[in-house]
Formats: sequence, C-alpha cells, structure tokens
Amino acid sequence: MEFVAFIFYIYCAIINERTSIKQQMKKKLHLTGQMKIKSLLLFSFLLVNAVPAFAQFTIYNTDNSDIPDDFVYVTKTDASNNLWIGTDVGLTKYDGTTWTTYSTANTGISSDNVHAIEIVSEDEIWFGTVGLGNGLNLYNGTDVIHYDEINGVEFPQSVYAIKKDNSGRLWIGGEYNTFMYDGTTLTDLGPEGPHYINSFIMVDGVLWAGSYGYGLYKYDGTIWTNYNMENSDLSSDFVERIAADSNGNLWMGGFGSNPDAMGLTKFDGTTFTNYNDSNSAIPRNVIYDLVIDSQDTIWIANGDGNDPGGLVKFDGTTFTLTNMANSNLPTNIILDLDIDTQDRLVLGTYAYGLAYYQLPTAAIKDVSVSNIHVYPNPAKDKITFDVPKSTDFTALNVSITDIAGKIVLTNTISTYNNAVVVNGLSAGVYMYKLSNDGYIIKTGKIVIE
Repeated sequence: MEFVAFIFYIYCAIINERTSIKQQMKKKLHLTGQMKIKSLLLFSFLLVNAVPAFAQFTIYNTDNSDIPDDFVYVTKTDASNNLWIGTDVGLTKYDGTTWTTYSTANTGISSDNVHAIEIVSEDEIWFGTVGLGNGLNLYNGTDVIHYDEINGVEFPQSVYAIKKDNSGRLWIGGEYNTFMYDGTTLTDLGPEGPHYINSFIMVDGVLWAGSYGYGLYKYDGTIWTNYNMENSDLSSDFVERIAADSNGNLWMGGFGSNPDAMGLTKFDGTTFTNYNDSNSAIPRNVIYDLVIDSQDTIWIANGDGNDPGGLVKFDGTTFTLTNMANSNLPTNIILDLDIDTQDRLVLGTYAYGLAYYQLPTAAIKDVSVSNIHVYPNPAKDKITFDVPKSTDFTALNVSITDIAGKIVLTNTISTYNNAVVVNGLSAGVYMYKLSNDGYIIKTGKIVIE
C-alpha cells in the first residue's frame, strides 16, 4: 500500500503541476520513509562491498561557512572554477573564498527558489526559478536580468531545466510546456512539444531531454522523438537526469511506476539496458542526479532517505556505495552532482549544504608544474605545452573540455613533440588537463579564437 501511495503522489504532482522540489522532497520522504527495505541481506552485502577506506568529504553548511542555505538544488562550475548554486534564497557564487548571493533582496530576480543553472560563459549564466514570477533570469557578469515575456509570449512561471544548443538557441523546460528562445523570439512549443522537462543534454549536435512522466525526448534539429514505456523498453517515464559517456551512450536516472523500474538506464541509440535493485547491486531505484567523470565512471545520487542510499560509483561493472555509514557524508539524500575543473565531485544535499570529494581518478601527483608553459593563449591553430627537458615524463596526456565539461579533444605530447592542433575547435573558452599515469599534472583555461 505504501508503494501505491507513492505512485498516487506522483500522479497528483503531474496533474496539479509541479510544486517546488523542496515540497516534493518533503512529501516523497514522508511516503517513502514508511517503505520497508527490500532485504536486510542486501543492505549487509552493500555495506561489505562499500568503500573500504573512510571517504573524506569537505563540508560547507550554514554552521561552518557563509553558504546562505543548506538546501542545495543545483550546482554548476564555470571555467574559472567558480561554483554557482541554487537554493531557496537565490543564486549564489562561491569563488573559493567568498559567497555572493543574488536574491530578490538585492536584484530583480524572479524568485529566490533557484532550481536550474546553465553556464554559457562567465558573463552569460542563465538560471531558472520556481514559484511566483516568470522564472527565467540572466546573470551577465554584473547584473541580473529577469525575463518576463518576449513578443507577447510569457516565460513559464517555473523553470526546471535550461540548455543552450550549438546554434545559440536556449531551450527552457517549464512546469508543463517547453520553450525555445533564439535571442529574438520566444516560442512556446505547446501541447505537441515535450512536457515537464527536468534536464537537457547535447550529444553530437542532438538535444536530449528527460521528462517528469513522459519519458525521454530527442530533437535532431527538425523533429522531436519521444521514447516512453509504451513504445520502447524504457523502464520508466520519470527521467530525472541524463549524462553521456565518451562513446556517446546516454545514461539516465529517475524513479519508476513499479518496484523494479528505472534505477540506472543506459541507451546506446538502439537498446535500453536497465540496472535496478532486482537485477544488479545498485542500492536503490531512486536517482536524483548522475554525472560521468573523465574516466567514464558514473557517480549517482542514489536513494530517497531510506537505507541503503547515498553516493554510488559505477565503473561499468561494480556498484560501490558511500554514505553516512562509511564516511563523513552528512546525509544520504543528495539532490545534485557536478564535477569542477579540479576533478572534485560537488554534492548538493537536502538540508545539509554542500560536500566536495576529490575523485580517486584525479589524484594530484606531487610534482612541480611551475615550469610547464602553455602558449599561445588565446590560440588559433595550435597550442604548445612546453614541458622542461629536466622532467621525467616520457608522455603526457592532454584532455580539452568545453564549458559544459564535454571532452572535445585528446592527445599525447612529449618533451620534443609538444604541440596540439586546435584549429578544429570552435571559438570559445575551454579547459585543458595534463595527466600522466592517472595523475593530474596541470589544469588551466585556454581561449580559442
């Protein structure tokens, strides 16, 4: 009966339009808090197979820092490693030292409940709010601009997802319809378009969208294609988040309409493969967010407050659970995940602030990098990574990512062959990473003209 109540809640949420995520979480936690753990044996198994060492997180909350709120719904990192977070008190920037909040108290922001952030550049940060006031806003590097309506079309009251595509069009997931803003005209896609969009992702020029109740959408530049439980092997129509690995496979998470639905799902363009708590060692079928690191390891915000749950690592074979039982993680309820430019995992939590975790694949090697020079910067045709001949590196791996964190170029350099051709990259800001034997040697920002 508890599970039926949970599904009834989801149905009502769709019919009556989505309330704020904080309200949803409170209702969901109340309902799922009554559910029984499927098997005590499974819980014991997961603890035995959890992280063997005591995983250490760096915690920021309202007790030990100037973070303005402990409910962190969305986290994004810009090219300069500034962290931007959405809470119930506005949009906040953290530069490693200072917390700066943009709210209704000091800007024209539509609402203080920030639930979506899209970083295009450091002076073009779009963010969406939930609640009173139409919910699209732009931080232009100096001020916050609130967009209420354009050409007689109103922006949605609540914005849950934002994505700028390769053509410069801004896609906006509202409380029901989806909108497209091309910089001049705002278009409401209407009832024939995607509904209740939670997340967008661009993969090889194709826009994908996860929906709250309508499955997975694909836009190839001309038409929208919908994958759902009726016309495909998708295990649930509640797709919360989508990420893509280096091979272009989609990975998605959410929750389902039956006990074995959703969990983690892979889509290779043809076949859906589902990992749930009945056919795999994933602890819970509820996923609020997931990200994929440079090693194609998937990190999952897994669980709804019931044990077992927390942060899950999936390397393609093994699910590894990190939670309050085996680390200093302050809560098992994680709402959002991001990876910053220093390869740290950023966790936004429900009621316990932020947590940072240095990814094990990104251990920093104890070497001097002060003599590694990168030039020219800005660059047009090629970039030289000048590594001193005195170093003991026979080869360094070069990885270049765009502002969204997608790897766009990889190469290998040596002391005597240290130039990387970049004339195939579009003009813009990128991040580079030099690594050797699994260790990060140096990271930085480059500009392509």
